[in-house]
Amino acid sequence: MTHHNKLLPLAGIFLAACLFFTGCSSAVKPVLDTDQPLLVENQTETPLPEPTVEPTLTPYPTVQVVLPAADQILALGESCAEIYQGQIEAWISKDPEKLRAVYTDDIVHFDGKPLYVGIDEVLGMAQMMFRAFPRWEMKAGPTYISQNECLGTWLFWNTSGWKEEDPGIEFDILETREGKISFWRLFYDHHFDSDRIDEGFLQDFAAAWSSGDLESVLGLYSRDAVVEDTLLGVTAYGPDAIRVYADTVLSENPEISSELTYPFAEDDFANAETEVLASKGGTFTLNTLDGQGSPCQIQAVLILTPDDQGKIQHQKTFYDAVSLRTCGWAD
Repeated sequence: MTHHNKLLPLAGIFLAACLFFTGCSSAVKPVLDTDQPLLVENQTETPLPEPTVEPTLTPYPTVQVVLPAADQILALGESCAEIYQGQIEAWISKDPEKLRAVYTDDIVHFDGKPLYVGIDEVLGMAQMMFRAFPRWEMKAGPTYISQNECLGTWLFWNTSGWKEEDPGIEFDILETREGKISFWRLFYDHHFDSDRIDEGFLQDFAAAWSSGDLESVLGLYSRDAVVEDTLLGVTAYGPDAIRVYADTVLSENPEISSELTYPFAEDDFANAETEVLASKGGTFTLNTLDGQGSPCQIQAVLILTPDDQGKIQHQKTFYDAVSLRTCGWAD
């Protein structure tokens, strides 16, 4: 935390899906032309005709829907909530040793770039924040999961004029190792700097996926885009894989629509030093049907990294574990 004054995919969305890339080729073996003489001693060799080779065919990847296990989803959700709550409680305590207990020694605090690296730098940043904002109050909000990362929301007030009924919100992607946080990537809501947030970019994404039109969806992505949804087993590289993925999602879930509910963004101050643009994010409500055909809503967070043409280069999704199970998207 530093202070500055019918969509499926979503990263899915959101169907559980595994991509298998296959290729096929066939060739006809050379056959002797019976009109040509056989080779005999002292006879000039007559070349055999060139073998006929069929073109190599590389089909689009296929998409197989595989829903994750419900107990796995709930376990990941509980673990994420526990880790994130532990971080907030350590900050509330202002105790350096409690803070040290939640981070690895090589913790990376990534705020547009690796801003603080190592536990000593992170503790120094925390002490600086405590001195600058002595009345600072905070609490943990909802958490979201992928297969290997935890995304939490950090609400705080009594700083910069923010109030508890309208707090500033930080969105944190956490990676962990042996129960401790090893990587901490930050995003911010409009209270910090509304100029970073591109709500139109996020709304266009939701509208395209909700339209059910395949070409509109494909128009969102760059030629080298990656669509990643680790919880549901999806990693689609490039236009061919994304086409098949999107077509499968749209055809199998025609009733799904998506609504952007809260936009946020990554700090972009490091853009001059890097080739990757800052990512945009938002919480989304996925309107779908449960196993009995009744209306149901899945809560998710989408992270989109644009290129310099405004096309999506990288997409990843996090889910609220309970709503994923409630809507029947976990076995």
